Amino acid sequence: MSIITQPDKRFILSPNSSIKEVLEVIHISKAELVFICDEQERLLGVVSQGDLNKYLLNHSHKYLDESCRHILNTNYRALRKGFEINELNSLLTDYKVIPILGSGRRLMNIAYRENIFKDYSICDLKLSKEKAPLIIAEIGNNHNGDFDLANKMISSAVDSGADIVKFQMRDLCALYGVENLEDNEENNNLSAEYLFELLNENQLQYASLFDLFDRVKELGKQPLCTPWDIPSLQLLHEYGMKTVKIASADLTNHQLLSSATDFGMNLICSTGMSTEEEIIETSNFLSSKGSVFYLMHCQSSYPAGLGDINLSYMDKLRQFSRGGFVGYSSHDLGVNVCLAAVARGANIIEKHFTTDKSLKGIDHRVSLLPDEFSNLVQSIKEVSVSIGRNDRRILSQGELINRATLSKSLVTSRDLKAGKVLSSSDITLRSPGHGLQPNQLNKLTGQTLVRDLKKDTFIYWDDVLINSQGSKSLIKDLDKLNPYSSNWDLLPGEWGIPVRPHDVSKFYKLFKPKMIEFHLSYRDLEKDPNQFLDNLKLPYSVIHAPELFKNELLLDLCSLDNEITKKSISELQKVIDFANIVLNQIPNQNKIGIVTNVGGHSDSGFLDKNTRKDLPKILIENISKLNLGSAEIWPQTMPPYPWHFGGQRYHNLFVEPLEIISFKKQFDFNFCLDISHTQLACNFLGIELIKVLPELLNCSTHLHIADADTINGEGLQIDKGSMNFLEIMNVISQSNKNSLNKQITWIPEIWQGHENNGTGFKIALDHLCEYI
Repeated sequence: MSIITQPDKRFILSPNSSIKEVLEVIHISKAELVFICDEQERLLGVVSQGDLNKYLLNHSHKYLDESCRHILNTNYRALRKGFEINELNSLLTDYKVIPILGSGRRLMNIAYRENIFKDYSICDLKLSKEKAPLIIAEIGNNHNGDFDLANKMISSAVDSGADIVKFQMRDLCALYGVENLEDNEENNNLSAEYLFELLNENQLQYASLFDLFDRVKELGKQPLCTPWDIPSLQLLHEYGMKTVKIASADLTNHQLLSSATDFGMNLICSTGMSTEEEIIETSNFLSSKGSVFYLMHCQSSYPAGLGDINLSYMDKLRQFSRGGFVGYSSHDLGVNVCLAAVARGANIIEKHFTTDKSLKGIDHRVSLLPDEFSNLVQSIKEVSVSIGRNDRRILSQGELINRATLSKSLVTSRDLKAGKVLSSSDITLRSPGHGLQPNQLNKLTGQTLVRDLKKDTFIYWDDVLINSQGSKSLIKDLDKLNPYSSNWDLLPGEWGIPVRPHDVSKFYKLFKPKMIEFHLSYRDLEKDPNQFLDNLKLPYSVIHAPELFKNELLLDLCSLDNEITKKSISELQKVIDFANIVLNQIPNQNKIGIVTNVGGHSDSGFLDKNTRKDLPKILIENISKLNLGSAEIWPQTMPPYPWHFGGQRYHNLFVEPLEIISFKKQFDFNFCLDISHTQLACNFLGIELIKVLPELLNCSTHLHIADADTINGEGLQIDKGSMNFLEIMNVISQSNKNSLNKQITWIPEIWQGHENNGTGFKIALDHLCEYI
């Protein structure tokens, strides 16, 4: 089967384009094909991946700046407008792509073999089964013929979070055959007369609608329109509308559907008022024409009764829709059914939008007001996030925290010597759950200890021979347990490890790091730093401020609650005083950085844009109240859904890369770039970390490095998430070489990496060495 679309301008180059430009474009083309057109959009030839490979094998790279005319294939297969679909499908058994040409060999459409087509989209917005559905605000005729009201509704819909704003277009004469329905009384009924009256009152001029479409684009969103007749469809095509919405009433109007397909438009088709036989018939018809179409489940009553909606049918509807993408067009009251549709797998949600439900017209009653629509958008995002994945069970950050806090571990019941063969009486259970889980008891008994363990010590697999033939030698002394590897010295920048103050001496001896990051609890601040420094010659050091303080205070220098802000300033001042004492013990270090989660979180949803934009100013104002001495506050970049004491929250500051870059330029603050956090933020925002990483590194003086997955899997061991560390380490290395300042410092920020004498840190450093 074929799929026919309008040409994608990304894959159309001029004959003067260089071979290098072809190379840059062709790798993102699923069809591995670039079209070469002149200024009149006439197709001169094509360049395939095979053409390019053949040229590169026979020429050196110095020829990459030459014109692509040298590799232009003018003997390509194409079809003319008006082709037979059977001929196209026959050609697509041999070719992945067939250009469709109009008069003068103008490139009109592209036909793809269905199994290579991946560009499932509406209104130039990509559909995805892994992300939140696209949301359409259906203004329709709710503007009641008032252009100024329509403009205000567009702004409100955009502010409410709609991705797409939709209108309707009708030629009443073409639709009803008369300009006045009273001229055709014999074919009328009361409903038709009422509807005609409403439509006649609420029509906007075509030029006004086009101005409204332009306004939607100016606000950064996409316009959409339902044409109710072919003259309206023609006008939308001439305007440049690439996607149209087909009303339920026109699902069986194959003439309208055929015309839209011939224009190369993508179709969103509502299925209300249609039988299953009609749905299948239309699906087959559109498939036979190569149309890109998506079916919307719909119950065409105003309002739709809950018992009639039957969302379960979406599962079946998916079989008849391109790419298995389906949507829900809502005529029900409220938001609950829309949310259920999202949970059921809807990829598009359409909901009527109004600013006054009391206005005349049948759609206002089933519409949402701006604040209701905004709540719907936020709820859809939350439901989408909660759906997650079904491939495997992954422990969330909150579960990992609670597992470590609440579960139990296997610990020694007495002092044990290296060489001891463990029995069940040597082992007992204790909380917290930092070591082996209780279900490992039978596997552990009978194993031989390789080192001395004191009573109540957590037991790890590294503490035993796996069997009697194991190759581990017995270790009597901790000083001989040395994980240090000289390969770590090849890592870029100044690498270090995070330590708790009471562990600094042990971990410094084990790892020999170039720098140390002290992770403090609020209880550490009650002690004299000299108790743990003990005249130790520290390397370059950094402080990580606690997030949680006494009486469950979460540090927040951006809080809108003055009492919380006041307490946060007071507690952070204690951290600063502590840091300055530590600095006095470090030779040749003039300043000490304090990695700080500066706040900006909220409990029950993200803050609105206007509130968020004030947070940086509030932060700067409150930092100015601190007596820093020789300390510097380094704000840490944050994930969208951080885990704090008491559970998951929403973060509103230093999540978006552009905000971080802007803050650096405006206030000249150095950041701690937590790469795991920022990867989660990029996943949430739908952007590529690697593209913003160079500029983020320019904003940062210190890094936390760990793997990440989805939008809340932070602090994972290297290679246990989805991050590309080959690219990331290359960018970090290059940034380090280009830096005119001191080498960037960093630590592996691995969840529970300190356990078992820092095994997690060692594994992370070893894995990162593989990418150097």
